[in-house]
Amino acid sequence: MGQQLGLELWSRTYDLPPRWDGERVVWGRWDDLGQVFICPPPRKPDRCQTCGSSRPRLLCVGRIQARTPAAADNGADHPAGLLSALRCPDCGQDCVVDGAGQEWLLDDTDYGEDGSFDIKSQRGRRSRDAWQDLK
Repeated sequence: MGQQLGLELWSRTYDLPPRWDGERVVWGRWDDLGQVFICPPPRKPDRCQTCGSSRPRLLCVGRIQARTPAAADNGADHPAGLLSALRCPDCGQDCVVDGAGQEWLLDDTDYGEDGSFDIKSQRGRRSRDAWQDLK
């Protein structure tokens, strides 16, 4: 008899990065931006940076849960910022927009246990100016 071969369709450990610069992220559900009506519509459609698709992207909002020294005593995290993940429905490329409005294209290294870090910065952390006052 023939042998059935398995096909791994999703090789990532997580659907989105579980951490952002070391802080835990709680992601919501995916929403279809194609159902959002914008009036007047944009003159130029937003295109995927990877494949050029102009189809509406999917949106998922995540809350960064930071641990402060005070919260470490009772084990509680507190909201420290918001992230917006946008996914191309054609090629699956993910892009995350942080609280400062900076866009980050994700690659396979961002979906593991450690999550996403800015590898170009000196300390491997992104600027937190956009959400620092929330701490």
